Amino acid sequence: EAFFPVAELRRLVEALGEDWGFLFVALSYRWLTKDHPDPENFHLNIVAKVARLYLDGGTGSLVKGAQGSPLAAAFRKAGLGEENADFAFFQDYPCLFQKPRSPEEDALFKQGLSMLHVWYGHEQNVCWQQTELPAGFAAEMEALGLARSYEESGWCFVEAAVSAGVKVGTRRLDLGKRTDDAMTTYGGRGIAFPHWKLEVVCAAKRQPPLLPDEVRQLLETEKKFTTGKEDVEVVDALYRGFFEGVAGAATVLTFKGLQWGAAEVKALAGVLPRFSVLQTLDLSDNKLGA
Repeated sequence: EAFFPVAELRRLVEALGEDWGFLFVALSYRWLTKDHPDPENFHLNIVAKVARLYLDGGTGSLVKGAQGSPLAAAFRKAGLGEENADFAFFQDYPCLFQKPRSPEEDALFKQGLSMLHVWYGHEQNVCWQQTELPAGFAAEMEALGLARSYEESGWCFVEAAVSAGVKVGTRRLDLGKRTDDAMTTYGGRGIAFPHWKLEVVCAAKRQPPLLPDEVRQLLETEKKFTTGKEDVEVVDALYRGFFEGVAGAATVLTFKGLQWGAAEVKALAGVLPRFSVLQTLDLSDNKLGA
């Protein structure tokens, strides 16, 4: 079944308690064609392998003593059984109505679009960035004058910026950083070496939160859109709304274990004054003296 009943989601959220965020995963990725984001399943093949690790309670891990993913651990802790681990997955193409749309579908599309900051930006849920692209894609896009990479895409850039805002450290993963070792297990306790944890390897070196004016400047000068610059206003409003909301409400920021150094801390220092009610900042397990 492709849809999660609301009542079932509510039951699981209540049962998981403080671990409820692991239940929700959003995918950020570069569309590969204008009409279909993944016509040859390039993204799907990568995401499916990661999803299997995310559901794994440890029995599939090659690392002796590994306890699997945080999702499976949360289900185990809640008495739901790690074998029953499941999660709700958001991807724009199958989850939002695509063109052609009826007036009713267009209204639902716009409603869904207005909530993207929740899927990508909530501090507790999980965001997977699938930044890897097929061989030859960059050259093909350059010839068309379009974004050559995930980072150059305006929509991807804003999704990445939103997900970097307040999300707990290892809940924002760049799947393009994955390695063969990291694809052994998603994470969890009982694993001696960080390079064997996908959630550690793929969370490293994410950007600190960006100020809205910084995002706007980059959108206008460096980022590209398939539809031209008409989407600049849409994504600019999306980020500004998100940032103003979280900056005025966040009391805790957890940027633990991201391998940040002096450059990231300097960037963070420039944005922290906007977090007017912040009480706790966790920068542990970083390389702040590097």
